[in-house]
Amino acid sequence: MSYHHYETNPHLVQFSSQDQHPGGPSTSWPSPDHHQNPQAHPVAPSGPRIKTRGRHQSEPPELIHEPPSSRPMPLRPEEPLPPRRNPNPGRPSLLSPEDQQRPQPNGGHGPEPTPWRTAPTRPTHHQQGPKRTKPMKLPATVCCAILLVILILSGLVLLLVYLSNRPHTPYFDIAAANLNSANLEMGYVLNGDLAVVVNFTNPSKKSSVDFSYIMFELYFYNTLIATQRIEPFIVPKGMSMFTSFHLVSSQVPIQMIQSQELQLQLGTGPVLLNLRGTFHARSNVGSLMRYSYWLHTRCSISLKNPPLGYMRARRCITKR
Repeated sequence: MSYHHYETNPHLVQFSSQDQHPGGPSTSWPSPDHHQNPQAHPVAPSGPRIKTRGRHQSEPPELIHEPPSSRPMPLRPEEPLPPRRNPNPGRPSLLSPEDQQRPQPNGGHGPEPTPWRTAPTRPTHHQQGPKRTKPMKLPATVCCAILLVILILSGLVLLLVYLSNRPHTPYFDIAAANLNSANLEMGYVLNGDLAVVVNFTNPSKKSSVDFSYIMFELYFYNTLIATQRIEPFIVPKGMSMFTSFHLVSSQVPIQMIQSQELQLQLGTGPVLLNLRGTFHARSNVGSLMRYSYWLHTRCSISLKNPPLGYMRARRCITKR
């Protein structure tokens, strides 16, 4: 029993429906169902056929040649497409140099596409170098630079002189105080007299201090009961100045609670008063440098009840 093999590759062989042998050993594959109609099988395409051998045959298969007209022909290579026309002449074309050398279909009329490598670029403006200073502006620039240097040096000199001759804050202290009299009329009207001796000390050894404004205020708790202004004076370098004055209260009304407290202090002691001072000082460093500032002092005074009325203790704080 022999078998017939059909080749399915269309480029190698084609089969013809007339190559089946009517008798003898079968050269085709046996149908799986022998009762079916042999014409129901698919018909192989026309073309050269390879005659295969059976299992018991020893000869090689014979190749049957067909006319060349029935063989498939290979495809022709694709022809190159004509170059595209660039609708925008301002933009560079992306064509290779080989495509540009080919003849154009329009006969050479119209603008030719420009390759991107040789596309014209915008002219670049060369940056101009630094402009030279005109001869007339040069002296003005030099003068300004010299003036600036002089100002900077002057400021540095003044700063060094100030730091080396910086004046120290003067000291203020109460040297002595005496409550000469104090009484209440109608239970809330105060009359009194306080004598005070104060001391102004200048700790600076390079400048004198000129006190142009001196004002003292006397308080009983937060109620102002007397004021006194002192004439201006000068404290020399590294020296102290003593001055005395009186703080007189005349017909000064106070609150009922404060009047009750004052009556208790006048009876058993001590009497507590607050002295505040405001000063305007000026330190003279030579004849050119003058440094002005304000001073504020706060003093708490403890006094014996009258008629003795001497000072028992005090505490003063002076700030700028």
